[in-house]
Amino acid sequence: MQGEVSQSGTTSFAEIAEAMGSLVQQGKIRGWGMCNDNAYGLMGSLGAARALGVEGPCVMQNDYSLINRRVEVRVRVRGP
Repeated sequence: MQGEVSQSGTTSFAEIAEAMGSLVQQGKIRGWGMCNDNAYGLMGSLGAARALGVEGPCVMQNDYSLINRRVEVRVRVRGP
């Protein structure tokens, strides 16, 4: 996969996990994460990383502010 360009214009979970895992193994980054994705994308990337034996995503960040709270619609936080 390294150095190949996808003909469809999209990048697979495996391609992302392989590239980011390689950067972690080389010591160029400590970890990696995802932004503005959903649970499907997060689990797809985590599964691909596990299958490849590389470091998976360690953080997920969504848009959130006092004005933009749409993440609360998609995510239900379990209370005590």
